[in-house]
Amino acid sequence: MKILVICGHPNSDFEGVQEILNLAGLGLPKPSRHELISLNDFHEKIFKSYDLELNHLDPIAPTKLGKIWQYLAIDLFMGNMEQPNWGWADNKSAWLLDFWKDQDPQVSFVLVYSAPETVLGKAMVRGDVQSSEIDFVLASWIAYQAEILRFYKQNPERCLLVNAMITREDPNNLVKKANATFAMELSEISIVNTNVESVTFIAETLSKTLIEDNHQANNLYRELESLADIANTVVSVNKVNHRRAFEEFIALLNDIESLKLKNSQDSQYIKQLEWKQIDLEAELQKLAGLNDDRDKMNHQRIALIQKLMQARDEKNAPLFDNADFNETYKDQRLSTCDLAMDLIPDNQQQEDDELDQYLFYNLNL
Repeated sequence: MKILVICGHPNSDFEGVQEILNLAGLGLPKPSRHELISLNDFHEKIFKSYDLELNHLDPIAPTKLGKIWQYLAIDLFMGNMEQPNWGWADNKSAWLLDFWKDQDPQVSFVLVYSAPETVLGKAMVRGDVQSSEIDFVLASWIAYQAEILRFYKQNPERCLLVNAMITREDPNNLVKKANATFAMELSEISIVNTNVESVTFIAETLSKTLIEDNHQANNLYRELESLADIANTVVSVNKVNHRRAFEEFIALLNDIESLKLKNSQDSQYIKQLEWKQIDLEAELQKLAGLNDDRDKMNHQRIALIQKLMQARDEKNAPLFDNADFNETYKDQRLSTCDLAMDLIPDNQQQEDDELDQYLFYNLNL
C-alpha cells in the first residue's frame, strides 16, 4: 500500500496536482474502519483539540500530537488497506508532515508550491486581500513554503517538490516522477481538465511588482526552484506576461465601455417602461370610472323596467282572473323585457347576461 500526502499553501493550486494523480489512478481516502472518520474530519478534530486557528491565509506552527491521534491515523490506514495507491490533498497537512511521516514508512509526500505573485494574485482576484494586507499574505506564503522546504530537505527520499504551474503544463511528467520516486504504478493520462482557478495576467503582473522589494519571499522562491523535482525552467516570461497584461487591460476597458453603453440603453428602456406604466395606470383609472357609470345606468334601467312592470300589473289587476288575458299579458311582458334588453349596449356581455336573468325571473313571476 502506497500513501501520498499532497499539500501546499491554500492558493498554491495543490488541488490541481491531486486531480492529476487521481486521474492517473491514485485512490481517494475512505473513512476509517472503526471510527468512520474522514480524513478531513480527522484534521479538523486535531486543529480543534489543539486550539489551532487556520483560515486560508493564516500560518501556524507545526504541531506535535499525542498517541490517541496515532491510533486514529492507524484506523484510517486500515479503512484504506484494500487500495494499492491512495492519498489526499489538504493544506492542513503542511503543519502535520512529521506526524504523517512517523505513522508508516509507506507514506510519501508531494509538496506543492507556486510563485508568490501567483498566490498574491489569487487573493486579489478573489477579493480576499486589501492593500494593507499584502505583507500578511506574503508572510503566510513564506511560512507555508518554509515549512515545506524544511521537511523536503530532511526527507528528500520520501518527497517530490513540484511547481504547480508546471505540473498542469506537463501532467504526465508528474505521473512519471511519482512512479519512479515512490515505486508506484500510476497510468499516464491523455486529458487533463483540472478545476484550478486561474490568475489574470494583470493580477499576476501587479502582484509581481508589489513583491519586488520583498527579498525574503523572492529568495525563498528561488531556493524552491533550485531544489524542486519539477521546477519552472523558463528563465523569464516577464515581457510576455507584461504584453498579455496590457492586452487584458485593453480588453477590460472595452468591456467597461460596452457595459456602460448597455447600462445606458437599459436605463432608457426602463424609463420608457415607467412612462408606459403611468399611462396604463391612467387608462385603468379611466376605465374604472366608465365601469362605474355603466353600472349606474344599468341599475337605473332595471329600476325603470321594474316600475313599468309594476304600473302595468296594477292597471290590469282586475283582468287577471281571465285565463286568456293572463296568457296574452304574459307574452306582452316578455316583449317588454326583450325591448329593455335591446336598450343595453352589446359590449356589456357579462352585465347583459346578469340583467337578462334578473328581468326574466321578475317578469315571469
